[in-house]
Amino acid sequence: VTACFYGSPPAMRLGNALVALGVQVPRQVSLLGLDNLGLHIGNKTLTTLDSDTKLMGRLGGQMVQQMLDARGELVRMLATVSTKLIEGQTVAEARSSSAL
Repeated sequence: VTACFYGSPPAMRLGNALVALGVQVPRQVSLLGLDNLGLHIGNKTLTTLDSDTKLMGRLGGQMVQQMLDARGELVRMLATVSTKLIEGQTVAEARSSSAL
């Protein structure tokens, strides 16, 4: 594993556990959170994504309503929400293709 992409609280817990085991974050494993909560792994700010939480909540509610309206029928649901990278110190620099 070279990277983990996870909700911020679980990413923070994973990062703290890895550090306790002697794993160097991000040198050995990069970690990226999903919800920009401003969390830390040791003294490093968790790199994360930020999205429009009001839009996410509204879309989630619409999806639940579609499932309820379908009354047991299969429903296809798709939503795309733009995100913004919030840089922290838990993702390593990209390696050049010659280093691979």
